[in-house]
Order: sequence, then structure tokens, then C-alpha cells
Amino acid sequence: GATVVLARHQLKDPVEFDSSIRNHRVTLFHIPPAFFQLWLMGSIYPLPESLRLVNVGGDTLTPESVAAWYALPENRVKLVNTYGPTETTVTATVYTIPRSLVYGSIPIGRPLPDTRLYILDRYLQPVPIGVAGELHIGGIRVGRGYLHRPELTTERFIPDPFSATGRLYKTGDLVRQAPDGNIIFLGRIDQQVKIRGFRIELGEIESVLKTFAAVQEAIVLARVDHPGDKRLVAYLTTRPNMSITPGVLRDFLLKKLPDHMVPSAYMLLDSLPLTPNGKLNRKALPAPHTLNLESIKKHTPPYNTLQAMLVQIWTELLSTPNIGIHDNFFESGGDSLKLVVMSYRLQQRTGCSLPLDYMYANPTIALLASAMLEYAGNDHQSALIKIQSGSSMPPFFFMHGDFHGGGYFCHALAKSMGADQPFYAIQPHGLPGLPLPGTVEEMASANLALIRAVHPGPYFLAGHCIGALVAFEMAQQLQSSGAEVGLLIMMSPPMARLVNSPSKLPDLPGLPEFDTLSVEARHNAVIRLYKQSYQQYRPNCFRGKLTLFMPKDDLDTVHPDRGWKKMATTGEIHVQPGNHLSMITDYGTALAQQLMKCKKRVKWD
Repeated sequence: GATVVLARHQLKDPVEFDSSIRNHRVTLFHIPPAFFQLWLMGSIYPLPESLRLVNVGGDTLTPESVAAWYALPENRVKLVNTYGPTETTVTATVYTIPRSLVYGSIPIGRPLPDTRLYILDRYLQPVPIGVAGELHIGGIRVGRGYLHRPELTTERFIPDPFSATGRLYKTGDLVRQAPDGNIIFLGRIDQQVKIRGFRIELGEIESVLKTFAAVQEAIVLARVDHPGDKRLVAYLTTRPNMSITPGVLRDFLLKKLPDHMVPSAYMLLDSLPLTPNGKLNRKALPAPHTLNLESIKKHTPPYNTLQAMLVQIWTELLSTPNIGIHDNFFESGGDSLKLVVMSYRLQQRTGCSLPLDYMYANPTIALLASAMLEYAGNDHQSALIKIQSGSSMPPFFFMHGDFHGGGYFCHALAKSMGADQPFYAIQPHGLPGLPLPGTVEEMASANLALIRAVHPGPYFLAGHCIGALVAFEMAQQLQSSGAEVGLLIMMSPPMARLVNSPSKLPDLPGLPEFDTLSVEARHNAVIRLYKQSYQQYRPNCFRGKLTLFMPKDDLDTVHPDRGWKKMATTGEIHVQPGNHLSMITDYGTALAQQLMKCKKRVKWD
């Protein structure tokens, strides 16, 4: 009498998965541990009201995931760990996980009523309770064998020594039985491993690697260097006078193997470590981050806000320091599952959801940042970006100062202010196709022409960093023209300069030469021009209220207002959590709440 809900396509996005559960009022679902962990990281609270039971199976479930599950407030949904190979019609054992964990690892439980379990030694004799042995499965669930593979069928499907007519399936899994009868999974007896639900023969990957011309020796391990993060790592030695690059090697393997069998890290060694008796010492193989092939590449740091945000996300996700903007996500330890996590974290930080196809096609930070700008549909010939349309209330105009970032880091801020709030970001001058920055006064005048074209006033202005100076000057020019400034906000502005600058920066290339510069060189040149404009800017006093938002981590205790309060008739300071950038990216919700409070105090027609 129940309903089975079939997904239209493979659900890789935890947010989409969560939405599907709620829309169809699902009561029970079965999910692999890796995706269960992703779903926990996603927007699952409060839990769907319809949900009663969650089955997890297909790989090892970590105690950390279980603890996070039961830490959810008012969680009454039963969590069950399941185990079973395909050869025994999938599920063979179940374990209902209690709220208080009794074991160091999560048991796979007890057999289903129509299933028999035996823990046997290599002589097919039962082992005592608590002693490790190979798990054998019997009962009506045992399959007939492998199609067109009689040798493998004979090896794995054996006569049941405890029954005259039955058969057992040799799982190859090492287990032991606890005193209370529950089965504890210990690992694989052979080289077969399981990653994200896929069974993988490591020897098969090694054989393919050895067919690559430059490879002399190859060993593949499934490593868990960080809790819950199991990945394939290839250790290689090369033939004399030959070299290997991870990108070429990865492309070679992708043509020979399924994606889930392609290692995510490649380690080049002078020789493989051996034990005193000459056998391979697998325990002596180094962790991937200590000797990655990519370490020989030149490190290129981020040069704008969007790239810096991506570097931070990659560093956290891949547990790899010194990520450069030209490093490849997959060659640095990333895989398809981590790509989903990165997509979710990007959505958290920026408020924008990027299709996974874009990420697959743009595996470096430099490429991904450019793809994000294209996907956002920004008109690079215009400085004005509509973040959200909202309702008929006055829009928020935000001078973000984010060079080549496309205003991405303020997307989440806009959404946190509510869907009814119109929000525009104005890109800095000096981006490709936009005028070079001149004086702050000229930038303000150009911006006013843009915002007057979309809104007649009153004007709600905010600026961050150097954009705060432009917002301040825009407010002064609006007042001079008789227009109403409803709100003026400066976020983490530079110090107010009230005296003449003692020096002038060197002249920079003219426009024709400037446009031929590389993106990095252009960015550095624009920064120098902005510094020059900042040094030359001498603001007049603003006849109204100035609201300052200062980051707590970068607060100047001597001059918390950085000299700006005396530049307005009245002023107030809000100290926000975070630093110069994270006050917007990581603490955007708190910032948005304060912005809306400030706006509600303003009356407009």
C-alpha cells in the first residue's frame, strides 16, 4: 500500500535531494554513507515531517556521522545501518543504531530472518566469539553465480559445509562477532576495497598504470588520512630518463577505467619502501600531501576576492595547503563527491548555485572563477549588476570593490536581506571593458549615472573597502543635486585622509598598453591606481547620518571609526563578527540583519 518514488535522475546535490524528500513526503529512504554525510552537511533541519526511517548502507558508516545525526534537535527518526553484497540480493544484515554509541565502530548488526551468517577461518571452521574471520552468507538470498564466469562462481559460491544442499557466498570481508551477537565489520581480506559504495580491485588499477610508458612500478592504496575521507592514492616510480605529470596520467586512466577507479592523488617516489625481508612496506608509503607531484608546479596565489574564497574552500575541503589558482581540483585530491561538497559550500558562501558540469569543465580556480562570472550572466561592459529584483521598495546599491569578482561575494548578503529587497552591485572601474579608475569623484559621478537610470530615489548606498569611499562621494554629489540619500553605509573603509599625501605613485601605462596586460598584471595596476585615487581624495562633510560597519577581527581600538564619524553630521558604528572580507562572506546573515534594521529606521515615500 506504499508508494515508491523514483528520482528522475541521479541526485548528487544534497539540497535537491532534501527538497525531493519533502515534496514527495518520503517516509523511508536508503542512502550510501558518503551521501548521508553530505546530506547532514546540507540544509536538512528541521527534518522532513514525513520521515520515519533512514537506512544507510553500501559502505562504512562513521561514528562521527551518527553523532551528528542524533545531535539534530528533536530528531525522532530511526537510523539503521545495513550490510549486504549484491551476490546475496543486497541486504543481509541490519543494525538499528541507538542514540548512545556502544561500539567504537558501527556494527553491521544481525542477519535478516531468511539469512544465515557464518564467521569462518581459512579451513571453513567457525571461529570463537570475538575472533576475526571471513564472513560467509547462506540462505535463500544467495545468488546463482556470475554470468559467464564459472571459475569465479566456483571460487566465491561454495557448498555449505553445515547443510546437505545449501550454498554459501564467501564475502571476502573480515568480521568478528561481539558478545551481544552483533557483527563488527573489520575490512577486506583481499585487495578489494570499497569507496563511496563502489567495490574496487586495487590490483586492476595497478595493472593499467603499469601499461603507461613512463611507469616502472605502481602501487595503489585506499587511504583514510582524514576521518570519513577515503580516497585512492597511486605511488609510482618511473623508468630511467622519463617523467610523469599527473594530468597526463589521469587522462590516460580515464580512458581505461571508470571514474570511481581513477586515483585522486599521485605520488612520485625514487623507489618503493621495503621491509627488512624485501617485501613491500605499505605502511611506509607517505601521505599524499607530503610529496604530491603537483608540488613542483609554480604556486600562483589568488589575486581577487572570488579566487581567494575558492582557495579557502579548496584548502578546507582537500586538506591541502598552498593551493594555487592553476592547481587542478582532481589532481589535488578532489573527486566527484568532494565536488558536490564544494558546490554546496559555494552556495553557502555566495548564495549562487553553480551546475556541477561547470565545475567538471573548469577544474582550476582561475577557470572556475571565470566560469562563475559567465554563468552569473554579468554584463562585463556595464558596472551595474542586478543581484535580485525584489519588490517596489527602494533598492540597495552596493559598491563592492571586488576586482574581477563580479560581486559574487555579496550574492549571499543580498539573499539574506530577503527576496523582497532589490539589490544591485556596482563593479569597480578598471575591469575589462570599463573605464579606468580616475579620481574618486569621477567614479562616483559615473556610478550615479547608472543608478539614476534604474531608480529615481531615495538612494540607499553602501560600500565596502575602497568602494566605501565611492559610496561616500556619491552621497555628497546626490545631496548637492538636491536628491535624497536615505541611507549611507561604509563597511570596513580605509582611514579617512584629511591631509595632503606626501608622495604620488609612479605613472602607469596608458589605456592602449594597459588593455594588453595580463589579467594578473592588470589587476595589480588597477590596485595601484585605486591607491593613488584614495591618496588624492579629500572628502567634504556629509550633511546626514553615516553608518559604519567595522569588522571585529580587524578593529582599531584607538580609532574604531577610522576617522569617519567627524565627516558626517551624525554617525554610528556597528562592530560585526569576522574580518575585512569574512564579515560579508561568512557572517553575511548577521550583517544583513543589521542592514535591514538600519533601513527600517528610514522613512521613505
